Order: sequence, then structure tokens, then C-alpha cells
Amino acid sequence: MSSLAVPSAHHSNDIIQLTVGKMEAGLAVLLTPDLQVIEFPSSLLPEGCHRGSIVNISLLRNIDKEKECKEYFKKIQTEISQEYGQLPKTPLLSVSHVTQTTLAVRWEPLELHCCELRGIDCFVNGSKVSSFIMQNSNTLKLSGLDMDKAFEVYIVVRTSGGAFKSNVVLVRTHTIDNMSGLSVYISPTIEEGTVRELKEIMSRLGGKITTELNQSSVTHFVTNLAQGEEYEKANNWNIPIVNADWLKECAANKKMLSVSQYYLKL
Repeated sequence: MSSLAVPSAHHSNDIIQLTVGKMEAGLAVLLTPDLQVIEFPSSLLPEGCHRGSIVNISLLRNIDKEKECKEYFKKIQTEISQEYGQLPKTPLLSVSHVTQTTLAVRWEPLELHCCELRGIDCFVNGSKVSSFIMQNSNTLKLSGLDMDKAFEVYIVVRTSGGAFKSNVVLVRTHTIDNMSGLSVYISPTIEEGTVRELKEIMSRLGGKITTELNQSSVTHFVTNLAQGEEYEKANNWNIPIVNADWLKECAANKKMLSVSQYYLKL
């Protein structure tokens, strides 16, 4: 099947004479004077055309419409690129707190744009220690670390648009006599006088009392009752649950003591 030869673009308006051949199934076969065959929608032919009719087709290039279509296409491409072409941002990692054997890291809320989160891997000194998917969480607590040791920590965010490595944070776990990393939550069931005493102790040790029980920042939960909603949360989060004597003895001995003798259990 041959195509219609378009006249030179230098002509603004050219007329082609065609003869109508057979017409069927909504198509008309048109013949050029040199017997080139063109299929043409019969609905676009003038009314009353039949086999043998001669029609004139005028060809005119619409430069303005071409320009308009190109600009519209470029606009659509730009909108698609802005909406779907942006890759996730590199995660920014920082240290929330550190103790003798634990450390917690956090990262800014992930900006994935149109990508889907596949997982987050945490690496400590080059080895992967954790892999998880938590779209709405931006903290991670690492425990069981060696005392007074340097660690390099980073995360890799895996998405449908690729993997993105965070910055590397350098941190050293505390020595046994450094208790500045303690972040203690005191149960409301502890009597007021004991609470004041524990706050004074924490002030001397350089640690802090937190008013919110959460998994990422609380290092110890001090209570006198091995029951209740807060006890269950701390237990599920593997936060050490101790009585007030543990903190008092840490202060008296000027070093971090094992919680084993002070642990509250059901």
C-alpha cells in the first residue's frame, strides 16, 4: 500500500485530484493520477460520492497547531516528571541516645515521592544487624552491644526506585561509670517522695527523667508494680523494668549495675 506524497512545505495550499475506487466497511479506496492507492474514511468524503467520483483534496500544513501541540506535550512531560520522576531522598541518620550496651538511632521522615518502600536495613560496623519495614516509624534501638566500644552505624532504605544509603554516624558506648545515657521513665505508682529522690539522683548522674514511655528513647522503666498497661508495654518493648533501689544503688556505687537483682517480674 503506497502513501500519499505530501507536496513541498513551501506551498501553503496544494490540491490533489483523486478518483474514488471501491467503497466498503467505512473505507474508500482512492486512486491518484499515477495509480497510487490510498485508503480514506468514506465518512469524510463529500455527500453522494460513489465509485468513479473524482474528488479534490486540499493539503494545508497547520504550523500554529503543530506549535500548540508541541507545547502541550512538553507541559504534560514536565508534569509527569515532577509527579513521578523524583527519586527518594537520601535518609539523614542521627543518634538519639547511647548507654553502656545500647544505642538508638533516628532518621528524618522518609521522602519516597511516588516510590514504594521495600525495606530498611541497619548496618553496624559493616554488618547487617536488622531488616524491617516500618513506614510510620523512624527510630531503631540496638542492644547487646559491647561496653566502651566504637561503632559505625548507617541504614539503607530499599524502595521500588532503588536503594539509598544514609550518612554514617560514629558513636562509642559508655564506660561502666558513665551514666549520662540513662533515660528513665518513672511509673505514676511510685510515691512522690521517692520520685523527688530519683530525680535528684538522675541530676547527679547526668541522665534524664522522661515523662513519656516510648520504645526508642526510654532505657529503664522504674516501677513498684509488676502489672498494668505501662508494665505490659515496657515488657513487650524489652525495656528493663526495675524497682527504685536499682537507681539508688547505681548512684551509691557510682557505676551502672546489672538489673538482674532489681528486675520486677509477674
